[in-house]
Amino acid sequence: MIRSSDSRKGLLIACPLPPPYSGPEVLARDITESLLSEKYRVVRFISWPEKMNNEKGKWSLLNVYMMCIDTLKCLKCLLLNRVDFVYTSLTQNLTGFLRFSIFIILSKYFKKKVVAVCLGNGFDFFFNNIKIPFLKRYIKYVLLQIDKIVVHSNFLMSQYSNCVEDEKIINLPLGLNTKRFPVVSEHHLKNKMNLEGPFKILFVGHISKAKGAYDIFEIANDVSQALNGAVRFDMIGSEINIERNIVYIKKIDDFCSAKDFLRHKRISQIVCLHGTVDNDVLYDYYLGADLFLFPSYSEAVPVVILEAMAAGLPIVATNVGGIPETVENERGGYLIQAGNKNNLYEAVVSLAYDKELRYKMGLHNRQTILNINNMDRYANDLCVLYDSL
Repeated sequence: MIRSSDSRKGLLIACPLPPPYSGPEVLARDITESLLSEKYRVVRFISWPEKMNNEKGKWSLLNVYMMCIDTLKCLKCLLLNRVDFVYTSLTQNLTGFLRFSIFIILSKYFKKKVVAVCLGNGFDFFFNNIKIPFLKRYIKYVLLQIDKIVVHSNFLMSQYSNCVEDEKIINLPLGLNTKRFPVVSEHHLKNKMNLEGPFKILFVGHISKAKGAYDIFEIANDVSQALNGAVRFDMIGSEINIERNIVYIKKIDDFCSAKDFLRHKRISQIVCLHGTVDNDVLYDYYLGADLFLFPSYSEAVPVVILEAMAAGLPIVATNVGGIPETVENERGGYLIQAGNKNNLYEAVVSLAYDKELRYKMGLHNRQTILNINNMDRYANDLCVLYDSL
C-alpha cells in the first residue's frame, strides 16, 4: 500500500465519468469536484471512459471485456490507496448491475464502507423480471453488502423494499453544481419577458421514445398552428436507436430515425435536432429558452430538470419517478401523465400565452435550486452520511 502524508480519510469514487454527458456521469463528475474533495482524499476511478450511449446496458463482448478491465482498475485502487469509503452506483439493468456489483463486492472484501447511489427508477420491475433464481439470490446478496443506498426522492425508496430493509435506504434530494451551471439572476428573467420572437421550447436528453422525444414530435405541428407558427423546438441530445433500459413502453421495435420522423411529419422547419453540445453552448440554450419540456416515461430525478430550474424556466414534465418531488405542480410548471399527448399540448400552449405565469414559475424554480437542490447541500449531506458509518 502507498503511504500518504494526507491524514484525511480516503474516498474512492467507483463510477463512470463523462463522456457521455448523461445524468449519472455528470453527477459522478460533480461529486468529485464538490466539498467532498476538501473533506476526504478523493481517489478517482474512471470507469470505462468515452463510451457511446448506444453501448450502455448492452450485453456484448466489448462490455464484458471492459467489465474485466474495470475490475482490475478497482482492485488496483483498493490495493494502492488508503481507502475508507466507496461511492458507487446501482442500475436497473443486468449488465450495469453486474458491473457495479463487482466494485461493491471487492470493496467489502477489503472491509470498506460502501454507499451506492440509485441511478434510475424501476429496480423492482427489473428484479421481478429476473427468471434465473441464482441471479436473484446474487442481486439480493450484493444489496445486503451495501452500507447505505442513496435515492433522490421518497418515491424511489420503495423499489428496493423487497430486497433490503428500509433502514438501509436514505433519501437525499439531488443537487446541481451551480459553479458549472450558475443560477440566473432575476434581472435576466425580467428582461426575457420583453423579448420578441418565436416561442422557444427546449428539450435536453436522449432523442428516444423512452424520453418522450417522439411525443414532442407528435404535438409539434398542433402547437405551431396554435401559436401561428411562432414557435421553435430545440432538441439537445444524442439519438438512441435501441431502448435497453426500463422504459415501460411495450412496443419499441418499430424504430424510425428522428430525422425521418420529422420529414414524415413535415415539421423539420420548427423542430431542430442539435445533437450533443458542450456545457457552455448548452447553458446558452437554457438561457434563451422560454419553456423546458421533458415528457419522459421513466426517470429518477433528471439532472436536466435541475439545470432548467437553475435557468429560471417553467417546466412541463411527466409525473414519473422523483420529478413530482422536484417540480412543484402549478408552481414550478405542469406535470402530466406519461404518454398523454393531449395534456402535453394543452400545457405547452397555455404557458406560451401566459408570460406572467412563466415568470413566476421560473422564479419559483430558481429559488428551489438556491435553497434545496444544490451541490453544496447534497455534498454536505453525503459527508454527514459517511461520517455516520
